[in-house]
Amino acid sequence: MTFYTFDYSTRSEIVGTQYPQVWDFIKGYSPEVIDNGLFSLYNSNIDGFPTQVPNLSGLKLANGAKYTDFVSGGFGDYLFILSPKAKLLLEGMKIEEHCFYPSSIVSVRKKVAKDYYIMKIKSNNLGYIDFKQSEFVQQDRYLGKKKGKVEIMSADDFFNKEKEISLKTNWEDCIRCSTIKMRPEFFELGLDLFKISKVDNHWYISTKLFNAINQSKLTGLEFTKVEL
Repeated sequence: MTFYTFDYSTRSEIVGTQYPQVWDFIKGYSPEVIDNGLFSLYNSNIDGFPTQVPNLSGLKLANGAKYTDFVSGGFGDYLFILSPKAKLLLEGMKIEEHCFYPSSIVSVRKKVAKDYYIMKIKSNNLGYIDFKQSEFVQQDRYLGKKKGKVEIMSADDFFNKEKEISLKTNWEDCIRCSTIKMRPEFFELGLDLFKISKVDNHWYISTKLFNAINQSKLTGLEFTKVEL
């Protein structure tokens, strides 16, 4: 079945000259958990959601960056920074457990603040991988250089061999999926936005969501077509 992986755009005509577009905070804003800031969405809360709405008003647009509908950030790949238009579109899609939080991004240089949302999402579909039909490789953890195929027969086999390779290479190498196939029951979930697991670390969207993003002319993402 056809899906799409996506990355944040680095095209200067779309996102400007800085990547990520948001990675710092305006003067006077504290992201700390004790101040109910951005860090409330992770640290000890990485697997859950905060009990109160965090203050996310202090995100700073990097000098040279542009506002887009999907904004690249330096705050964890399970946090999505969305324009109101992008949020509205995603609200109509089938997504696993998630929550939207009001935010704003300030351009100090232009003295402009725009309303945004941060979406936190929990997604892991490791149990739906058809390991025997998928292909895995040993690769450099940071540079991505492939160093040979690894046969993986199950989730337990993956974790055991990944740990073994990590220890042997002083955590410089890991195992990642080069071709991933999902079991038939996964497609019955009908998910429009999801991550499979750490075996490949990609985020995926359905053809439905891909078409909707393009029809709405939402900016900030680049897509690659894949078959699962």
